[in-house]
Amino acid sequence: MKELQKNLSTLLESHVQGVEPRWDRVSIGSHSAGADTIMWMVQQNSSLSQAVVLMGPFTTNFRKPFNVSLPVLMVQNELSVQIPACIFKEFGYLHVWDLWQSKPKVRMNVKGYGHCAIGDMDLWESCKDLHFCKTNGNSSSLETYHIFSQGITSGFLTRYLGGYGPSLAYVTNSTLMPVQLLDFAADI
Repeated sequence: MKELQKNLSTLLESHVQGVEPRWDRVSIGSHSAGADTIMWMVQQNSSLSQAVVLMGPFTTNFRKPFNVSLPVLMVQNELSVQIPACIFKEFGYLHVWDLWQSKPKVRMNVKGYGHCAIGDMDLWESCKDLHFCKTNGNSSSLETYHIFSQGITSGFLTRYLGGYGPSLAYVTNSTLMPVQLLDFAADI
C-alpha cells in the first residue's frame, strides 16, 4: 500500500506542483462493468479507500452478498436498461444494492437519461449515432445531468471523506436536485 501511495504521489507531483495527497481521504469509483473491479478490490482490501461511488453499476460476476465497511453511492439512469440496453436490468444497480450488505449506502435511478450521459459529448454522440446505448436524444440536457452527477458525488464524498454531515442533504433531498428520480433509497 505504501508503495502504491508513493507512486501515485510521484505521478501527482509531476502534473501538479505542491499537492499533498490525503491518503486517509481516498475514494474509488467506476462506471458500468467497472463495478466488478471495484467490488473485487474492496473485498480484497477495504482499506484502499474510505468511500465508493458506482455510476451505472453492472455485474454478472458477483452473485453472493458481501460486507465491507465502506459507504457507497449507486446511481443508474432510466434509459440504461431500455433497448438498445447497456445494462441488463437484473444485473444493474438493484442487484449491486442487494449484494452490498454494509451501510451507509444510497441508490437512485435518474429519469430520462441513458448509460452514456456520464461521459463527454463525443461519447454521448457515439452512443446515439451508433445506437449502442439508448439516449434521450437531447444533448442540451447533458449539462444538467453532469451538474447533478458532480453535486451528488461531491455531497456524498464531503460527508463520508470530510465528515461534514449537512452535505448529505444534496444526496438525500431530491428537491435540491436538477433531475427527477424514479427510485431512491438510503440506508444510512
